[in-house]
Amino acid sequence: MRSGFSFALLLGLLGSTCQGAGPPSEGDTFFEKEVRPLFISKCLKCHGEAKAKGGLRLDSQSSILRGGDLGPAIVPGKPEESRLIKAVRYHDDLRMPPDSKLADKQLAILEKWVKLGAPWPGGNAAPATTGTRFAVTEKHRQFWSFRPVQPHPGPTVRNAAWPKTDIDRFILLALETRNLPVSQPADKRTLLRRVTFDLIGLPPTPDEVEAFLKNDSPKAFAAVVDRLLASPLYGERWGRHWLDVVRYADARDLIQLPKESDFREAWRYRDWVVDSFNRDLPYTEFVRFQVAGDLIPSLKPGGFNADGLVATGLLAIADFVPGDVDKNQMIADYVNDQVDVVGRAFLGLSVACARCHDHKFDPISTEDYYALAGIFFSTRIIPGPVAGNTPLVKLPLLSPAELEQFKSQATIDTRQRAELERLITGIADQSYSDFLRSWLSEQTARYLVAASECRSGPKPTPDAVARRLGLQGGLLTEWVTLLDRVARHPLVDYPAPLRDFVAGHPSGQALENAAVALQNSLAREVKRGEGQATTTPAHENLSRALLLRFRANDPRITSDKAGKVSRWPNSLGFSGDASIPDSRNAPLKVTTKIGEHIQPVIRFDGQASLAVERNAPPAGTLFLVFRSSATARASERIVGWEDADSGRHGLGLMTDPAGRLHAILRKDGQSGDLVDTSKPAGFEKVCITWGPGGTLMRRNGVEVSSKIIEGISSDPKITALMIGGPGSGASPRFSGDIAEMRVYNRPLTEAERRVVEAELHGVWFQGNSPKEPPRDACAELVAEMLSPSGAFWPAQVERIKRLSPEVRQLLGTKQAELDHLRSKPPLVVPEAVTVQDGGPKGTRHEGFNDSPVFIRGDANRPGKTVPRGFPVVLAGDRAEKVTSGSGRLQLADWLTRPGNPLTARVMVNRIWQHHFGEGLVRTPNDFGERGERPTHPELLDHLAARFIESKWSVKTMHRLILLSAVYQQGSDGNPEAVASDPENRLLGRMNRRRLEAEAIRDSLLAVSGRLEPTRGGAPFSDLATPRRTLYLMSARTGANTSDFGRLFDRADPSMIIAERGQSIVAPQALFFLNDPFLSEVAKALANRIRKEAPADPASRIRHLYALALGRPPTPAAIAIGKKLLTPATIPDSSDPLDRYCLLILSTNEFLYVD
Repeated sequence: MRSGFSFALLLGLLGSTCQGAGPPSEGDTFFEKEVRPLFISKCLKCHGEAKAKGGLRLDSQSSILRGGDLGPAIVPGKPEESRLIKAVRYHDDLRMPPDSKLADKQLAILEKWVKLGAPWPGGNAAPATTGTRFAVTEKHRQFWSFRPVQPHPGPTVRNAAWPKTDIDRFILLALETRNLPVSQPADKRTLLRRVTFDLIGLPPTPDEVEAFLKNDSPKAFAAVVDRLLASPLYGERWGRHWLDVVRYADARDLIQLPKESDFREAWRYRDWVVDSFNRDLPYTEFVRFQVAGDLIPSLKPGGFNADGLVATGLLAIADFVPGDVDKNQMIADYVNDQVDVVGRAFLGLSVACARCHDHKFDPISTEDYYALAGIFFSTRIIPGPVAGNTPLVKLPLLSPAELEQFKSQATIDTRQRAELERLITGIADQSYSDFLRSWLSEQTARYLVAASECRSGPKPTPDAVARRLGLQGGLLTEWVTLLDRVARHPLVDYPAPLRDFVAGHPSGQALENAAVALQNSLAREVKRGEGQATTTPAHENLSRALLLRFRANDPRITSDKAGKVSRWPNSLGFSGDASIPDSRNAPLKVTTKIGEHIQPVIRFDGQASLAVERNAPPAGTLFLVFRSSATARASERIVGWEDADSGRHGLGLMTDPAGRLHAILRKDGQSGDLVDTSKPAGFEKVCITWGPGGTLMRRNGVEVSSKIIEGISSDPKITALMIGGPGSGASPRFSGDIAEMRVYNRPLTEAERRVVEAELHGVWFQGNSPKEPPRDACAELVAEMLSPSGAFWPAQVERIKRLSPEVRQLLGTKQAELDHLRSKPPLVVPEAVTVQDGGPKGTRHEGFNDSPVFIRGDANRPGKTVPRGFPVVLAGDRAEKVTSGSGRLQLADWLTRPGNPLTARVMVNRIWQHHFGEGLVRTPNDFGERGERPTHPELLDHLAARFIESKWSVKTMHRLILLSAVYQQGSDGNPEAVASDPENRLLGRMNRRRLEAEAIRDSLLAVSGRLEPTRGGAPFSDLATPRRTLYLMSARTGANTSDFGRLFDRADPSMIIAERGQSIVAPQALFFLNDPFLSEVAKALANRIRKEAPADPASRIRHLYALALGRPPTPAAIAIGKKLLTPATIPDSSDPLDRYCLLILSTNEFLYVD
């Protein structure tokens, strides 16, 4: 049906609120799979045949509609008005079940069932009694779909000129039997548009249309079919059809589930399906890989079958709730889903309906169900149940050798980066340290005089003074900062000459002489220090690695008369002082006895803490000399550099009254925690290291270590080290004393650790005097000025600028090497969500076991054990039993045997369905008693036989069907035939079909020129992303994804979909009229037309029709278009062409295929 300029879609949708019915068996299947087991396990004990409390029975449709003493239990389609739903929600006084409320998932099942109209297969029939002896009869075996496939030759027909293939003869015979004519062939434009959408899901381009119209060869259409089948777009189109059947989703829940409990790697399975269709993988292999790919060896000797692992994603994306408290039920639920998808996808049978009782319609017993379920109970998609959300099995897609090579390369890259980083830092630090020593010895006088000038009189800026005197502005600024610091801390023991400079006493020549004198003193100290460094390199290396040092005997500690500490300076220099956080109490500076000596300490009372603005280093060492209070509480934080409220990052140290010391070390959620349970008395020394070698805690000589993590991660929100409290959260603060704390920027060696521990022991536990040895103020000033934490040690970039050209060139070369390594993409081991042979560990299914029958489907009520196997009606009474492994490989082989009566029939029916809109069997997932019978049974068997003969080639079946006359018919049909066969069961014409959600969106992007060819990979969530809709995120619950799919009947990822519904609702029209996505598409299409077509309206209209509809416009359409392109006819529109494009995209002709 063509309307040269059609508003039919818009008017029809805006005037309609009716919802098209879904496939007839989906609601019934949902009832059998979800609702009936729930009634049996939770309701029938009190509301069944033996007992009907309140006069209510829930064992048949009529009884539930009739209701009990209070009236009807449900109102079909209206959960909010249904007494049953109110009762199970516990909203009123009537609460059912009375002993405990149903789980949220069970409530959702009942609500969905009522909303679907409360379907009940068999109407009033009660379920079969599970204890009844079940027997397969000869009548069962002779059911049409259980009989072997019988090849049939094409029959003889009267109109011998019409058939192009044997397919046509079967169709024509049925029509001739009823004296009905066939339709005229479709015109070439219509046929090309039809087959292009059928095979790749996109409209033909104008060039493709013109090429086909000009090709008069009788093989022109066959060439088109071959071209489309060879396109990678074909796999994306037909892969999506298959994904509907296997309830594919990109994720289970994007909001509530952690990544390890979700199958967010499922996109690899989706890509494998697409690739399998493109490669025309034999359907037998397609089936075998999905059922048992992990057990199928690679075709290459010693190879690794990564495809096999990925393909079992069919089983791994089972629909269940990984957080179920009842883990037995959780496993039973995912096994039921696996049985269901295998049964319906490959066999077209609802085997899962026999979970609680023998199948009501088909010869499938409960024992058949559990024989098949035992195979999947002996397979695991979870390693084993754990409390909370259970992780899924995820395996690397690399062979052991490849994995080892991968890890080796990653180790090499990490080591090279670390070596270069150390080398660059070492060269830069050593060169800068040498520079500073030379500079202090030779340039102090000049800079000190200039700094004094900056602090006196008009106070010129350091940069201005430096330019005038030929000095470095940064170094002069640092000298000024030092003098300001000296002025602010009159009690700190700085050299007396320096204090004179600050006070402004010397001037003129006296100032210069004093500056030279101080320079000479510093030069002597530098020379003395260099001599010491030559003999004690360990001390030099330790000094460079030291980040923070807090000493209770530091004279620069700021405290009031009561001893309350407001600032605990970092002994190394200017940065990293500890101060009181906002609104927190201050600790006290007091004296106490350590060993035999009175020493100063900082005392924390369980309320006070100090904060140091610095991120936690990824690798390092911490030393602490402390004593816990006798009144300490559990989990008190001595040190907090961690996200205590979530526990994923950082470092912390906590103690408790029993003396236990717990070092918290976390890296991106992984724990390298260490615990020491000894109970020392008094003050103690603790050392904690973290880095490439793992984590280690040494407490008073006792070591505890772990290799789980290599270093720690730093939470970006935790920017301060807390002394006496947690990094975040509300953990108790420390009560006790701290004498000293040190933090180094790397794990110290054993020798270095001994040096530091000896220093700490000597100062705090062994000193012969309670006072520190006399301090050399000049030596301390040099140490402060040379310290990496001091004011004269700026950022590395600035330090390098001060070095010689030769050193800068060397550093530049090494930095380039490091940048190259850093630019390499991170090596991430590819993983797939998959299955493994053997039941979940730690459960009754561990290993390989036959399954008991669960009484009424209750996983906690096991009955008779049945051997693993296949349905008797198909496999026979003497079918081989599973004796080793799970049995999945045997199942895969059995499914794909040519003698299996269902596998080939079911698949060729699906292929036919997607070319004609309906299958020869109109219930594609139900080839059983309740399903429809084939409209052309001999044709179905003919196709199944040809499928097997073709070595199960799907593309061969496409060619066979597409080159037939029946496929190439027009859709208008003969009036007499339409009246006689309104549902077109005899196929006397082609069915007109609306595009699916994916084809609608993809076509919009394609005609506007925005569709990108990127294929495969992780899904996207933004509807505006210009990729095929196959890759648009689809999640089962908690999805933060686009509503587009739901609006246009995209497959529900939680259900096995045989056929999509086709709803006609007003929001669809509103989407086309108002959604920003459509507006952008229309604008892009208009811009494309402006770029590709001449500027006159007629040319633009013709190009628009060619792009969007694949045909030229009629003269009437051109006349209408010209009017609509006149600005005056569309007030308030910035561009009439944009609106005109939107209108054409909204027509039936764009959205339907004839």
